[in-house]
Order: sequence, then C-alpha cells, then structure tokens
Amino acid sequence: RAKQWYQRRVRGTQRTGFCHSCLRGVLSYLFCGLYSRDTHNLVHMTHNLVHIMHNVVHVTPDLVHVTHNVVHMTHNVVHMTHNVVHMTHNVVHMTHNVVHVTPDLVHVTHNVVHMTHNVVHM
Repeated sequence: RAKQWYQRRVRGTQRTGFCHSCLRGVLSYLFCGLYSRDTHNLVHMTHNLVHIMHNVVHVTPDLVHVTHNVVHMTHNVVHMTHNVVHMTHNVVHMTHNVVHVTPDLVHVTHNVVHMTHNVVHM
C-alpha cells in the first residue's frame, strides 16, 4: 500500500495541478534540465527549512517572554505566601489576645461591681 502511494506520488506530479507543473517547468529550465527527483526533494527541504527558521525566529522570543512572565508570577506567589504567613501570625496573636484579655476584662468588671457595691455601703 505504501509503495503504491509512493508510485502514485512520483507519477502524479504531472496531475498535481497547473501551479506545480508550471513550477516544475520553470525549475527544470533554470537548472538546464537537471531538475531531478533529488532536486525536487532539495527544493521541498529548503522550503521546510525556511518554515522551521521562521518558527524559530518567532517562537523563541515568545518563549523568552513567557518564561519572563512565569518568573514574575513565581516571584509574586512567593510574596503572597510571605504575606499569608504574616497574616496567619497576626491572627494567632489576635486570638491569643482575645483568649487572655476577655477573662481579664470579666475579672476587672467583676471587681468594679464589687468596689461600687462597697462604696455604696460605706
């Protein structure tokens, strides 16, 4: 099946349309009739290489930008984590204060009530 496809591909160059036939004719003329299958493949490979170089030129700067952005985002995540740690620390302190200060306030209020009572009775 693969061999049949290849043979059709090789023989089918005449049937691939006007543009391809014209291009083959021009290249054959330019190469003084030396436009062989190897030359045909070389033209395709050069064409593909141009596409690859185009992608390298355009994709490499994009990758640099993306990497730059990832570095910045990671930096920001580190800062945000740092802030969360500080906020948690503060919540722990506030909870500590609530737990210790509330009983103290209850005791002080209790004492004020007793003192007021004593003042009234004096």
